[in-house]
Amino acid sequence: MKKRRKNIALFGLSANPVTDRGGHGEIVKALLAMKRIKTNGDDDDDDKLYDEVWVVPVYRHAFESKNDAMLKTKMPNFQQRCEMCEKQFSIPGEGKTSVKRVKVRRIELEATEWKRKVTGDADATIVGTFELLDYLRNVYEKEKDDFEKRNIEYTFVMGKDAYDDLIGGKWIRGDEILKTTNLVVVPRISSTAPTTATATPTMIKEAKSVVFLDNISGLRDVSSTAVREATSSGKKPSTIEELNPFVAEFIEENRLYK
Repeated sequence: MKKRRKNIALFGLSANPVTDRGGHGEIVKALLAMKRIKTNGDDDDDDKLYDEVWVVPVYRHAFESKNDAMLKTKMPNFQQRCEMCEKQFSIPGEGKTSVKRVKVRRIELEATEWKRKVTGDADATIVGTFELLDYLRNVYEKEKDDFEKRNIEYTFVMGKDAYDDLIGGKWIRGDEILKTTNLVVVPRISSTAPTTATATPTMIKEAKSVVFLDNISGLRDVSSTAVREATSSGKKPSTIEELNPFVAEFIEENRLYK
């Protein structure tokens, strides 16, 4: 029997901060619960769609406007945002041991360091999702000794706003991302009417796979912005129900968003 490819969902987020109930935590649970459709001759009893979900904190946004906006929020540094993600998805009592099938990966930083090395440009940064995927497929995987660890299919998870930007032509090499990468689109939960970008027929026709994850149980209008504003206004993070207690404790100990 031919071993099927390992399927990994890449969930990129700013983690400023990472949210739990109603937010990021619900999205990860939904991804873990997704089932694959078996084909004829498939003898694998495991029906989970994703072998692992990689939580990928943003090192630097491709859009400078987003970088500027994050800096104005007194954004925690990259290491702090990664640590919050590790605490969100850690097993109580086991430190940074990830919840089964969930891994926090610093691959945006790794890719940036690799690019600086090969280009000789100390200021080089990852400019978009395509370069990150290119790094994973052509550099990261080739560094693995075990072939099975290199036999990977990546799925990129994004919010509806990001998808609208992608099909609206705002992403660098967005057409190539659509052609080569499976996408899962998470709905925007908001009291305001959503806006929808218009994709050209060619873009949609040539897209590899786009799945809209519309029925996420427990997903609410939870935002990191609201958490930051509540904290900066004096509310104790430990009283904010959208935060994992370990993340709330980290925010309090490091006096973030003050």
